[in-house]
Amino acid sequence: MFHSLVLFTDRLTPDQKATNSCSINALYFLFLFLISVRLYFLCLALNSSESKTDEDSAYFDPNVEEVLLEGYVGVEAKEPNLAARPEKPVLKKPGQPSRLRLRKRINESKAVMSTSGTELPTHLTDDSDSDNPIEYRDDDLHYPRQHPVMTSKNDDDDDEEEDVPISGLAAKVQRKDTLALRLDAPPCKDDICGQTPDDRRSLMHKASIKLERKLSERPTAEELEDRNILKKDGQGKTMEEKRKLLLRKLSFRPTIAQLKEQQIIQFNDYVEVTQAQVYDRKADKPWTRLTSTDKALIRKELNDFKALEMDVHEESRIFTRFHRP
Repeated sequence: MFHSLVLFTDRLTPDQKATNSCSINALYFLFLFLISVRLYFLCLALNSSESKTDEDSAYFDPNVEEVLLEGYVGVEAKEPNLAARPEKPVLKKPGQPSRLRLRKRINESKAVMSTSGTELPTHLTDDSDSDNPIEYRDDDLHYPRQHPVMTSKNDDDDDEEEDVPISGLAAKVQRKDTLALRLDAPPCKDDICGQTPDDRRSLMHKASIKLERKLSERPTAEELEDRNILKKDGQGKTMEEKRKLLLRKLSFRPTIAQLKEQQIIQFNDYVEVTQAQVYDRKADKPWTRLTSTDKALIRKELNDFKALEMDVHEESRIFTRFHRP
């Protein structure tokens, strides 16, 4: 704001500064007053914030820290012991089972306990009085046979980790990928059922003989004409006639009268040539030489034309612009 005020005063002329000196001084005093008021309020805000911090530190309750840190154990700062070791080893010992095996064994024991208690119904019942959810008995699982290579790999994996038991519903939903299905399927001896390799070899030999015979034969003229490879004699003659006609038309030169009739060429037989004077051919600009009286006459003529001759709507006549005389 102060910068804009200084720029405003710099743009004024000495006469304007002399006439407006009172107003400029008033603006300066007003600006200084606003700055002092703003500094006063800033000092008040700083003093109030310092007093609040002093009061907070004076009335700080040590129990507040305990409330804030409830559920956390405070640890005093001390120097680290570089020779300390954990109470329990992080890595498992060589003889201990893995966590995955322990978890699987716990799940298996829970499943055995749940199934050994009572036998569950295998079908839905229409008893609507029973509040408990209906449970189903797991049928005997029949796993499909696997490829010998895959079974040998699975046997090696079983030594490391045990398989997770699959429930009855999971066994019904379980599906095998395409690769496993192809590995389980017996290898097909023949690509075409009911056909031996000798039969296929004889068929291939017959087909090759037919192809060689077809390639060695020369196609007839009718076949070549149907495929648009061989042209007829009549077409050759017509092409020769067209070529001669085009050459004759190109070699023939039309007369001037024919070109004039077709409006292709237009010119005069005789041209008049005269000597021209050399002068400045730039366009004249008379409006640059108008006097004040000429300009006044032009403005008066325009005003008369707009007022008397120009057609203007009655409601739009008030918007007509006239030039000053």
